[in-house]
Amino acid sequence: MSPGSRYARVLEQYRRLEPEGTDTWNPLGSERELVHRLALYEQIARALRCVPGEAAELRLLDVGCGTGRSTRVYLDFGLDPAKLRGVDLRPGAIELARACNPAVGFEAFDGERLPAEDGSVDWLALCTVLSSVPHPGREHLVEEAARVLAPGGVVFCWDKDAVHDFAGGGALKPKQLFAGWQVLYEEHVCVHGRIERLLPGGVLGRALGPVLRRLGPGATHRALLLGR
Repeated sequence: MSPGSRYARVLEQYRRLEPEGTDTWNPLGSERELVHRLALYEQIARALRCVPGEAAELRLLDVGCGTGRSTRVYLDFGLDPAKLRGVDLRPGAIELARACNPAVGFEAFDGERLPAEDGSVDWLALCTVLSSVPHPGREHLVEEAARVLAPGGVVFCWDKDAVHDFAGGGALKPKQLFAGWQVLYEEHVCVHGRIERLLPGGVLGRALGPVLRRLGPGATHRALLLGR
């Protein structure tokens, strides 16, 4: 199967969800998107704390960067924009990412070989990517991640617990995809409306939180930091 046909349904779906030249996932118009953004921000911060050394030194590759939303988050954590790169299947999204983030390197990805040299990446990000990619594309991305990672490099995954229907459906099991990799950080998060937003502050809120979370909706997303 060629990369073009492998990702045909993904590209068709994203042309509908986010037409070229647009950025449709704006948190001002969606409470769920707002909660998703806040949760992702928190999980990136916590995962970065697990990596030794200075964040500014990390060479980062954001795979499936879209219009650059998930890439530019890292600027808030002190990463050097000259060491940030984002790749995506959609040329129109890449054009918008370049226009909005001229200090960051963005380029199109053909779905086959990541545009990065062997061992040249310290942090590879997969933000809501694996749930959007059909088999065997997911397995291929894992192989490519292993190729481009430098010694001591890590993969950060943030994704749903289920594969989108347009990518084949079913449960997403990233730890099986990355079999043999070391889990450095893992957190399960519900982004349908985090119960913590409804709790009082102080001791009472901290006491009620674990109880209400068990009674509330289950986790919808997972953050994983993986090393080889």
